[in-house]
Amino acid sequence: MNRILRLLIMFFLLANYGCKKDDNPANSSTQETPTLIFPVNSSTNIVLKPALVWNKVENAASYNLQVSAQVNFSNIVQSYSNITDTSQTLTLLSPNTLYYWRLNISDGKNVSGWTKPFSFTTGKDSVVQINFNWISVEGSSFLMGSESGDPDEKPVHNISLNNFSISQYEVTYDQFDLFCDATGRMKPNDNGWGRGNKPVTNVSWNDAADFCKWVTSQTGKTIRLPTEAEWEFAAKGGILSNGFLYSGGDSLNEIAWNFTNAIGSTHDVGTKKGNELGIFDMSGNVWEWCGDWFDETYYSYSPSVNPKGPLNGTQKVIRGGSWASFTVPGGEGEIVVNGCRVTDRSNSDPSVKSADFGFRCVIEE
Repeated sequence: MNRILRLLIMFFLLANYGCKKDDNPANSSTQETPTLIFPVNSSTNIVLKPALVWNKVENAASYNLQVSAQVNFSNIVQSYSNITDTSQTLTLLSPNTLYYWRLNISDGKNVSGWTKPFSFTTGKDSVVQINFNWISVEGSSFLMGSESGDPDEKPVHNISLNNFSISQYEVTYDQFDLFCDATGRMKPNDNGWGRGNKPVTNVSWNDAADFCKWVTSQTGKTIRLPTEAEWEFAAKGGILSNGFLYSGGDSLNEIAWNFTNAIGSTHDVGTKKGNELGIFDMSGNVWEWCGDWFDETYYSYSPSVNPKGPLNGTQKVIRGGSWASFTVPGGEGEIVVNGCRVTDRSNSDPSVKSADFGFRCVIEE
């Protein structure tokens, strides 16, 4: 009898053990956890509103993030749930303070374990300081396009723009590298020409747009790529325009790094003559991405007030020519190939990165 009773008790315990279920999904685990990217472990002098970055996990429906002032996470200072992107910008942290951060993922049913935490120490600044040397451009009406230019520059049409400010120089490697350091993304190749104050190259339209979004998040001000109309108005010198062929003059070599004088590379920004507004390199050095989709017939139906380009497309506008641009004279002295002209239009796929593609920014007033 005792033997039978013991067997019954054993079967009961085994049955209950086999049916036992953990109803807390936080105690379940998916097989893969994210890899933390930025700030890297033990980073120092991190801004007070950092963007934390991690790799994408294929089966992740969302991510959960914790930031703590203690390595055991007994003091959670910020917590974010159901993040669907692979980055999160924190709210203001305290200066000169050690923090820890970690992640887990949810696949919609289960939640992974937490990653091993990374630490970072903040500096004293709430934002990364980038000086764009903004040039104020007084809004006005102007004639956009050229009757002597290419077919996509016609018809010449009257455009009215609001006030805006544009960066005096093309965005440099020094400036773009700060963005890469802060977000953990790979720095663009400098082609062996050097970084520093040279215009950043090998950046796609998507890269340029991401840079603008990041600067916006850092400053609280709307930073973006210029519209094509804003770009041309600024390149012509705004209300101070003298009607030059290039941005700042009619002598290409005086105001632009181009095929004949650049010797196959970019040069430091601002080393040629500026235009009537004191803006540099809007002709030559690097082609500059604009915010607009490109349509060669857009001028025939463009709005007359603050045009922003077609609603959709496959190519983005680039303007201004580059170190590789050259001139080909046409009939009766007409220049038929010259990307450095202020009215010349060109375009490229927004994912393309090129050794002669860069950009500058606009700040909305």
